[in-house]
Amino acid sequence: AEKIATMINEKAKASAPPEGAHPLKALLYEICTAVTKDKLSAGRLCDMLANRLQVPASILPNVQSDLADIFWFMGLEMEVPDSKSEGAKKNLINLIKELLLEKVLAPELLKARLDGEMLQDCGLIKDHTEFHKGQVRLNTRALYTQQKYNLLREESEGYSKLITELSELPAGGLSETSTRGCSHAEEVVANVQSLIGYFDLDPNRVLDLVLEALEAVPSRVSHRSLVSLFNPKYIPHVLGFKFQNYHNSRQATPESLYQLCGLLLQQGSIELEQVLPHLAPGLEQMQQQYAERVEQQLHEAKKVGAVNLSGGDGDSSAKKSLGDFGALDDGDASAPAAASKATAKKGEKGEEDLPFERLQLLGVLRALLQLRDWRTAQQLMDALDDMEPASFGPVCDALCDLVDWLTAPAYTPLSPSVSLLSKPAPTPSDSVAPTAGRAADEMALQPAETPVQAVRVIVPVIQRVGLYLNFRPLLFARICRLCLAAMSTEPQEKRTREHVEFCVEYSLLPAMTVSAPNPGLVYELWRLLEQLPYTGRYRLYGIMHERLKEGTVPELALARATTADETKRMMRRLSKENTKQYGRHLGKITHCNSSVVFDTILSQIQSYDNLIVPVVEMMKYLTPMSFDVLTFMLLSHLSSPSKTRLKSDGLNVSLWMQSLSSFCGNLYKKYPSIELVGLLQYITNTLKSGQSLQLLVLRDLVTKMAGIDLLEDLSADQLQAQAGGETLRNSVTDLLGIAKNTKRSSTRLKDALYKNSLVAPLFLLIAQQRSACVFLNDSPHLKMLGELYDRCQDTLEQFQAFVGSNFPPAEYASLLPTVGELCSTYQLEPEVAFFIARPVITFQEQKTIKPGKDEDGTSTDPQEIRNVLPPASWEVLSLELYRTFWSLSLYDIYVPDARYQSEIHRLKRQVSEIDRWVPPIGGEPDPKAAATKRKKDKERCQTNIEKLKAEQQQHHERHKQVMERLKASCGSWFAEPNHRGADCINHFLQHCIFPRCVFTPADALYCAKFVQQTHMQGTPYFSTLQYYDKLLRDISVHVFCCTERQATNLGRFLNASLALLAHWKSDEDVYKEECSKLPGFSVSFNKMDGKKASYEDYVKVVFKWYCKLLKSLMHCLESKEYMEVRNALHVLTRIVEVFPAMKKLCDHLERRVDKLREEERKDLQVLASQYYAQLQKIKHSLLAQDAFCCGFTMKNTNSETAKATDTIPAPEPASNHGAPGRGPLKKEKDTPTSDTVPRKEEAAPASASDASEKKQGERVPPKSPLLGSSPAKAPPSTVTSKHPRDTDTDKPLPKQSKTSSAGCSSVQSSSAPSPALNPNSPAFVPSSGSVAPPSGAGAARPAKRDREAVPAPAAANGVEPKRQARREEDEARDRRGREAPSSAVEEKERPKERESEKERPKERDTPRESKASSSQPSSAAAPPTQSRTAERVTGGGERRDRDSGREPRDQRDTRDQRDQRDVREQRDQRDARDQRDQRDQRDARDQREKDQREREKLLRDKAMRETRETRPDLRDARRPDRPPAPMPQSDDRGGRRAVTDRLGSTKDDRKRFDSKR
Repeated sequence: AEKIATMINEKAKASAPPEGAHPLKALLYEICTAVTKDKLSAGRLCDMLANRLQVPASILPNVQSDLADIFWFMGLEMEVPDSKSEGAKKNLINLIKELLLEKVLAPELLKARLDGEMLQDCGLIKDHTEFHKGQVRLNTRALYTQQKYNLLREESEGYSKLITELSELPAGGLSETSTRGCSHAEEVVANVQSLIGYFDLDPNRVLDLVLEALEAVPSRVSHRSLVSLFNPKYIPHVLGFKFQNYHNSRQATPESLYQLCGLLLQQGSIELEQVLPHLAPGLEQMQQQYAERVEQQLHEAKKVGAVNLSGGDGDSSAKKSLGDFGALDDGDASAPAAASKATAKKGEKGEEDLPFERLQLLGVLRALLQLRDWRTAQQLMDALDDMEPASFGPVCDALCDLVDWLTAPAYTPLSPSVSLLSKPAPTPSDSVAPTAGRAADEMALQPAETPVQAVRVIVPVIQRVGLYLNFRPLLFARICRLCLAAMSTEPQEKRTREHVEFCVEYSLLPAMTVSAPNPGLVYELWRLLEQLPYTGRYRLYGIMHERLKEGTVPELALARATTADETKRMMRRLSKENTKQYGRHLGKITHCNSSVVFDTILSQIQSYDNLIVPVVEMMKYLTPMSFDVLTFMLLSHLSSPSKTRLKSDGLNVSLWMQSLSSFCGNLYKKYPSIELVGLLQYITNTLKSGQSLQLLVLRDLVTKMAGIDLLEDLSADQLQAQAGGETLRNSVTDLLGIAKNTKRSSTRLKDALYKNSLVAPLFLLIAQQRSACVFLNDSPHLKMLGELYDRCQDTLEQFQAFVGSNFPPAEYASLLPTVGELCSTYQLEPEVAFFIARPVITFQEQKTIKPGKDEDGTSTDPQEIRNVLPPASWEVLSLELYRTFWSLSLYDIYVPDARYQSEIHRLKRQVSEIDRWVPPIGGEPDPKAAATKRKKDKERCQTNIEKLKAEQQQHHERHKQVMERLKASCGSWFAEPNHRGADCINHFLQHCIFPRCVFTPADALYCAKFVQQTHMQGTPYFSTLQYYDKLLRDISVHVFCCTERQATNLGRFLNASLALLAHWKSDEDVYKEECSKLPGFSVSFNKMDGKKASYEDYVKVVFKWYCKLLKSLMHCLESKEYMEVRNALHVLTRIVEVFPAMKKLCDHLERRVDKLREEERKDLQVLASQYYAQLQKIKHSLLAQDAFCCGFTMKNTNSETAKATDTIPAPEPASNHGAPGRGPLKKEKDTPTSDTVPRKEEAAPASASDASEKKQGERVPPKSPLLGSSPAKAPPSTVTSKHPRDTDTDKPLPKQSKTSSAGCSSVQSSSAPSPALNPNSPAFVPSSGSVAPPSGAGAARPAKRDREAVPAPAAANGVEPKRQARREEDEARDRRGREAPSSAVEEKERPKERESEKERPKERDTPRESKASSSQPSSAAAPPTQSRTAERVTGGGERRDRDSGREPRDQRDTRDQRDQRDVREQRDQRDARDQRDQRDQRDARDQREKDQREREKLLRDKAMRETRETRPDLRDARRPDRPPAPMPQSDDRGGRRAVTDRLGSTKDDRKRFDSKR
């Protein structure tokens, strides 16, 4: 029964379909059918229908009527005799009897609906035949019998007395008349009744006279006894006859007749359904005319803004000719005002067809509203469902008066006249007081006493008023204040808020849209709207904007068209110079129709991004509500599903998205008072749904509002500044000054994030999106996936920088989970978790609290750190090392003192320039403002200087604390036995170095500095050699797995690491001081004080690392994978300063990169061209192989080099200086040089050469100290002298270091094997495919006549037969090139060259290593000790002597002369290097000064751009003079150096030397 009752209630509320039965009737039919079929008990059904809790009284009449119809229909179905129909009919009769017994159905209703036989069966009548006859008689009497009055019998005296009596009828509320002693109206009614009977008056005529009397005094209708004298069925006809009379005569229906009709309806004397047929025009006609009127208005609205090319008047005044666009209004007329005028004009035109006086339906409606009969008025408005009654002025006024009457008592305490002037609020006048009758009805409206009640009462009336509330501004303000008071009284009441939102949605916002500009109303409405949450406001804005776009309401369509046209005209004339003028105009038109204005502006900004700055500038006059609508429109455009957020290439963000993002950043920075929570929550929701492109908006917000920007490519100075404090970082990286004036906006952004608890969600979602974007995106392009990943990474860095710099550490710690929770609960990578929580960890360490939970609720338990990695990793990795590595930052372990001093110097120079400032010729436009600006700039510079000094001091203190902590804790990092060896280094690289070195640029530098610090502090059992060997073993795997940004960071990390290796290799003293004394270079790490690797071993292993690095990068460059090639180019670009350091490696890279310059993909072509240009720039400063190896010669380097460059084609012959090309080095046996062994022994086998060398008495070096007990067989190699830097010129050279200075084989070699790293040693564990370094310059070339006797290298040595044949051809070309010039010419030129040798100047530009290598036929032909002068002196004679078998001329010279020449050559090389270093420093300093001058020039141009001319000397005075080139500093060799300087000190000598060079 409960289920049936629920279904009946639901169906009763449903609307009737256009065709078919009502759902309630269909349900009742099914229920009755179930009763007749014995599927449902009739008693239960009767009990259910009789229960008023299950079937309310409101739907009971409909149920009764439907049941009567159903019983009649089922009776017709059962007329056919049948066995089944007999039982069903019996059940139906029983059901009817039960319903009659329970008084669910009335007998009168059934008698009117059912036929006679069924009524007889139910016991309602005795005989259905007699009942039918009586029914016929009644119908005949009622419809066909006429009663005729004898008008001759009527007497005029009766009518005169009747009129007299009616005039004596007292008005409503009065009990006595003024002419007679009749005390009650009942006496007059009795007299009227007597007159009708005595004078035999016609009742219809009497009724007409009574209605005339009541029309004259409407309040007399309250005497219901008078009207009740007449038959109620006849009253509507008489009243309708009056309406018809006025309509047919085309006269205006009087207001009194409407009042009379309304009173009768309110009193209940007549029903609305009885009056409607007599009112003209009818419902259908009115609806048709209204539809035509609406269509015409919509047609006129569409013509607004259309250009009439003919310039004629046309049919519509809304069209414009081209001449109308010549000027724009100054703001006197706005779009909504024009819309209101057009609406009024159209209303006047429409009144010719629909005059209100002739619309009797609307007249009755207005009368009902004036009488406060809301129930009947609502029924009448429901009948006019397709019309807007409020669009007619009188009806709208009546509705507004009703609202005013309902809210007057509640508004009185809130009225400004009461609170400010102490005057009572005006009470609305009641034209007709409400009368008795239905005043106590449930739907009757009563004035409210409180704002909450007032808001609830006016909801149905406000819905009918709608947008036409704009005609009553005072009432608009009253409703806003009442809603605001209701929200303040019950802020948490859901029902009250729903009523307030209903009023705003249906009336307040639409009325504001079509009203004239009124800032007062705008602020009244905003005071109400700001009490609602942003979600409620945006929902209201969205509904209003959709209604405007639908264009179904004429007033809204006209307002939208007019406003859009006005906005477009304004945007066509907008520029940077007139933003103030059009800003006022924009503020005016956005008072009313903000959404349309901003929709038009944002659409143009998406197409023309140069409008962003002017548009933002002219928004200074907008109201807070306009800014709120603007935020909603921004979200609407950003979330538009109809636009693609990527370009057609599928890689780059669309221009419209970039423009909107930039506009957001500029807007919220300029006006930080705009509420940000909506935009931030939108970004959070999009990240939650897996969309990462919206992070662009967050990046622009943080960039513009907080002044924090991530540069695409950091320079070396900027990267060094990342290690400094906040002031240093901002001063170096903020080149465009975006961080100025961001304090207020950044605070606003911080508050928005903090108050809405969005810090942790944004951190987590960005980090999760960073990991998931690769898997969520189905794009096949790796470049796009990498771009998405890098975009998430950039945003994460930027957001962390903002949060870390704006939130105090304690507050920062309270907002985020712990590291363990970030990794376990939220599935973040350890590097991301530590990156987010690093400020918290630093804060906790500085507080030096106990382990466990701190006061901020952040855990520092080491167990949480253990949960970050798998348990197996902690078996070989120290927890203290892992925690220390990830908790520290670059700021903790490195102090960029040079950057601090450079920035302080720059600021001081700015202060001095401000002090030396001279006004330009002609004066300044605003001297006072310019002086104030200079004063502020000076104060800012001085403040920054003080901040930098304090920051530097604080940085040193922090660095000292960290170093002490590292020194104290480093002993436990590798102390345990299982924490040593290769596995520990592998896990250290896997879990620490590689994840962090590609994270950020600062982290890349941090990793290199941390390893350096670990080595320099002498960490026990840490193998520095093993670390770098595993790092540089095969870098191609890491390059392939990187994104573009990660590859850039990897390059920075490799650059810092290789720079450190080069620093250690630069000088043996440096190596001894920084390496050989520390445990990192120990041979065995079981003992901390074990033997260390020698300098020679270190140089050789560095050479091997460079070869491995070349092999890895060449493999990447030759890959078919696009991203691998691109990443390799990024890595090479970042390490170009330290790699390739050798000319030979550069040649291989140059050839491959040159091919990439012809790549079809433009981005690869650009990167390859960029790197190729860098190679050309550094090519002159590259070293030869033997110079790079510091004179240490490598054994069997040809085959090993072939392994390293097995994919590299043989080099082509070069044409520089006529020298033949250089091919790959040929593997040769160890043979003694020509100056120690007779030439005839050169063709002997290796054993013979060894014996000959031993006979010469040369020293045989011992075995390498790195070799273990059973070392692998080390390849033999030649030994040369020390590096020229390492040679003490004041001491005589050792015997084994004395070498020849002329010819191709000028290095004394030894056949004994040199020390080498042991592959089985704990200090060095190379890979299976390790590459041995190529040979140096010490391997001598066999004599010409004996070359055929030298056995060619076998295939096992790595040289193929074809490659060997090609090399032999190259050697033949070399020999042919060495035959010229002739010996006669050489002998003639030798004295001249010897003389020039004494007077030649020092070489300044090109290192001698590169000069020598470029003039030799192969890379193995010139040692670092060979000089250009000696080569010119000999002129290749020694090569000819060697080829001819004669003794070289150098051996004929005395040994003292050779020693002096060697010393001079070494000193010249050292001086050339010193000058090159000084030149590089000078160029770097000049570049920095040039950049500074450019920045200062931009500032000067900005400040003096309105000045037409300036003094030339002023510009020169402001530009600092370029400092002179630094002179070489004197050292312990100053005396000999001064003599050398005086040899080439004249200008002519230098010119001669330069031309010869």
